[in-house]
Amino acid sequence: MVNNLQTDYAKYVYDLELMNSPLFQITSKKRLAILLGSSIKELNNIVRFKNQMYQYFNEKQKDDNGNVIKIRPIQNPHDRLKQIHSRIGKFLGNLKAPEYLHSKRSKSAVSNAKAHLGINGNTLNIDITNFYPSTSRAKVQSFLGYTMLYPRDVAQYFSEICTVNNSLPTGSPLSSALAFWANKPMFDEIFRVAKSRLITMTVYVDDISFTGKAVNQQFLEKIIQIIDKYQHKIKQQKIKIFPNNGIKFVTGVAIVNNQLQPANKHFRDIRILKKIENDFKTTQRLVGKNNYLKQIANQV
Repeated sequence: MVNNLQTDYAKYVYDLELMNSPLFQITSKKRLAILLGSSIKELNNIVRFKNQMYQYFNEKQKDDNGNVIKIRPIQNPHDRLKQIHSRIGKFLGNLKAPEYLHSKRSKSAVSNAKAHLGINGNTLNIDITNFYPSTSRAKVQSFLGYTMLYPRDVAQYFSEICTVNNSLPTGSPLSSALAFWANKPMFDEIFRVAKSRLITMTVYVDDISFTGKAVNQQFLEKIIQIIDKYQHKIKQQKIKIFPNNGIKFVTGVAIVNNQLQPANKHFRDIRILKKIENDFKTTQRLVGKNNYLKQIANQV
């Protein structure tokens, strides 16, 4: 049994090319400090005083009428810690992620939607609630210890550097990649269930989409069971099932007659932004929206 487990893990490491990553099998705090362009003294200070190294504020999400529909607490690391987090995020971003993940380099929300073109069956979208806050420091430590083969003390130390208030910070450049890797066992289990039923599955940060003939209420209930097992929840109001022959939406992109089209919301947002007095933030958002439309056009 032990030999089988060792063989399975060796195959896992080989398939994901983990040994090629500078993050793999870091065995000392000194080596970790060198990799992060830091020192043990600085990292010790981060671990000890990390609650003071973030800017805390609330981000308001509004509906089309300007009404606040959600308040999202943000923990934004200060400049030096953000530099270290960016370096960690870069290393994590270079890990070989599964094909089903689209929130990674060379992929996008548009490629995520494109993966569902030409597939018969219903499309199901679900959204994990508070994905970063519900990704605990313990899950990060588990990833570093069991997958990346860190000694326990180094895994715990590194996980402290990456988290605040016992979870991933919502405003950090490392959180998207680390949230995936810390929760990869859950995503892999969901993927195996989907694959066994010939269902296409894609993941974009906390959005999971499925398309196939076997997408139904029973399948949804099975997926919810798996997500619950890993101490996550899904947003009930965000569960969407689109019928095979109707218009579908995947990560904000419409699928109409087996072609990608921008959702009307993007055109509406652009019209609103054009009416706002020009400032740097508004200009950035407008450029981002227009680039998003171009991405969709280039996929057609």
